[in-house]
Amino acid sequence: MGNAVSVLRRTWAEISLDAVARNYGAVRARIGDGCRLLATVKADAYGHGAVALARLLRELGADFFGVASLDEALELRRAGIETPILILGFTPADLAPVLIEHDLAQTVFDGETARALARASAGCARPLSVHLKVDTGMSRLGLVWRGPETLPALTALCRLPHLRFEGLFTHLPVSEAANDPETGAQIAALSLIRDALAAEGVRIPICHCANSGAVIQYPKARFDMVRAGLLLYGLTPEAGLAGRMDLTPAMRLCSVVSQVKTIDRGAAVSYGRTFRAPAAMRVAVVAAGYADGYPRALSGRAHVWIAGRRAPVLGHVCMDMMIVDVSDVPGVRTGDPVVLFGPELSVDELAALSGTISYELICSVGRRVPRVYLRAGAEVDRVNYLLGGEE
Repeated sequence: MGNAVSVLRRTWAEISLDAVARNYGAVRARIGDGCRLLATVKADAYGHGAVALARLLRELGADFFGVASLDEALELRRAGIETPILILGFTPADLAPVLIEHDLAQTVFDGETARALARASAGCARPLSVHLKVDTGMSRLGLVWRGPETLPALTALCRLPHLRFEGLFTHLPVSEAANDPETGAQIAALSLIRDALAAEGVRIPICHCANSGAVIQYPKARFDMVRAGLLLYGLTPEAGLAGRMDLTPAMRLCSVVSQVKTIDRGAAVSYGRTFRAPAAMRVAVVAAGYADGYPRALSGRAHVWIAGRRAPVLGHVCMDMMIVDVSDVPGVRTGDPVVLFGPELSVDELAALSGTISYELICSVGRRVPRVYLRAGAEVDRVNYLLGGEE
């Protein structure tokens, strides 16, 4: 672990800014200088801290930031982030003046939404910047693409008054799979839409399609801009893609030993008595649980890292604590540091054990977990959400 430890000495997340910078460089090298990069910092930068990461990525040269909601965008603006921001999710049309006031771009995904935003923008000092999202096969947000018959509706939307159509995009649900024919068809559809709109005199300056998986697998999906999220944090959408880029996981989730004790043969461990000691055992109580973002699904299945060794989790993970077997880890004492995931224990391994994906684990790190930011292994900043940033 780094030299920084939360002064509250319970559970904390170490975020390596050096790792994020290296990952950003790896993505830039892959897409080339002629392509814009939208850094996806929604969901508190996937648990890493949106403001701190946006400040770093702005310094590194990110062209856009992507967020899910207006409040996420306003958090960045209030922190002094002036880089263009695209809201990827829904915003009520009556908030169009707020979007314009703060120079935010809004996703539009159907005629009703677009017309409502246009009406709400009518009395404002300038048009609302929007990115038109077309659903080419995700069946999530987006105007459904049914082939060339959809083009008149798209063209009509792009000619609405009081809206400035800055971007055109779609989303790929299976970008981590190589040579997927449906993904190829989605990319081709977006290219066709862009060219057909241009032929009608509608020229949209930024066309984007590639998410993290497509940055690795589909060069044709880059268009004018890519949307990189997980790659910036040192992970890939599929663990098998990890070797395709030189990435460094940025987050290490850490805790401490609260107590060490010996339990007798037959002793029940944790809620539900799902584990009983087969012999006398030395166990450690760790000061982290599912409320901190360590999934209960890992109960009795995973390991933590203590004193340079793996220690198995015993019984159910509790809300605020867990119990691990340190019988084979000599010298463990109260206050010793514990790694829950990080370079020592990959988040991909834990995601597989808990039946989920790495995205969910890092996004689930709780608000009561301070984020400690490191450069060259030394603390340079920290955020404590519960104490307003101060410990």
